Amino acid sequence: MNLLRGWKKNLGVALSALFLVVLSGCSVAQLTSLRAFSQPWIGVYECTEAYYGEENVFSYVREILLTLEADDRFTVQIMPRLGTTIRGAGNYEYSEETGTITFWISSGGQTRRCSTVMQDGEFLLSHSFGEKTMRLRFVCKS
Repeated sequence: MNLLRGWKKNLGVALSALFLVVLSGCSVAQLTSLRAFSQPWIGVYECTEAYYGEENVFSYVREILLTLEADDRFTVQIMPRLGTTIRGAGNYEYSEETGTITFWISSGGQTRRCSTVMQDGEFLLSHSFGEKTMRLRFVCKS
């Protein structure tokens, strides 16, 4: 009897939710997608490859972590082999339609912008500084 009552209650909740959507006048296309609501791209990303020109950055850096936060902000932590952790922050925007993630970071009165495609929890950032290019590959850690 209790099992039947629980089943009816769950069915009632599901039907109530369905009726709210139908009676609210919203079409399914107008509703935010579950993916956008859950924002699966949010989390900590570990840098697995880092090159400045041909030089492997990991010869003097122990770890680089990039955290994408829910408020369209990101933080980066660079842990050198010697010395103290370097921290930075900026803004990002993720396009669910194209899988493109764009980062903005301001320093020295300049704002730099870098866009890339995120695929299967991985992305590669590439940006030129003078005559050399910095390439960083990130993989989702959490």
